[in-house]
Amino acid sequence: MLAVAIIWICVGISACVHSPPSVEPEDVAVHEPEVAPPVMPPPVKVETQRLTVPSQGWFILVAKANRQMTVYSDGKIVHRYDIGLGFQPSGHKRWQGDGRTPEGHYSVAVKNPRSRYFLSLGLNYPLPADGAKGYAQGRISWDQYQAIEDAYAGRKVPPWNTRLGGAIFIHGRGAAGDWTHGCIALENADMQQLYNLVDVGTPVTIVP
Repeated sequence: MLAVAIIWICVGISACVHSPPSVEPEDVAVHEPEVAPPVMPPPVKVETQRLTVPSQGWFILVAKANRQMTVYSDGKIVHRYDIGLGFQPSGHKRWQGDGRTPEGHYSVAVKNPRSRYFLSLGLNYPLPADGAKGYAQGRISWDQYQAIEDAYAGRKVPPWNTRLGGAIFIHGRGAAGDWTHGCIALENADMQQLYNLVDVGTPVTIVP
């Protein structure tokens, strides 16, 4: 198990495929801000994406296959960014260190303006569904599963120090290549723009 300090590999976890900076844990502790699982407003259909996004507020869609992030405001596309993913990008994240970027419906759990990788938005992975699967597979204990459940129910950051991994961030330092440990990497200028737009609780959907 990694210590809480190492959990920050994703607040910091990124550097670029072409001559990447060293991948080191984040050196700035983040308090446990409230995670506000978004109350989804009336939806708007986006046929080309085959999914439903909120018709109000901000929404982030990450399409792994296209290496692209699409940002919606009130159901309309306002920005598209190129992204980099984990070093083993295919499939849903299963455990700490597998290099996969998780897939599913998450939300922004924390904003870190002091990330070693410019700026970062932490996601609320693992969710209870991730915890339930991990417990069923014997990857985490019952107490760890309960801690994930309790964090979600209490709108807090879930445990990031279990075998399921954690500290999955959207951050800067370059979108060229899949060089993170599971995080989603943007160019710094794009990260600055995104960071200024969204708040804790913004829904984030990651699709294959």
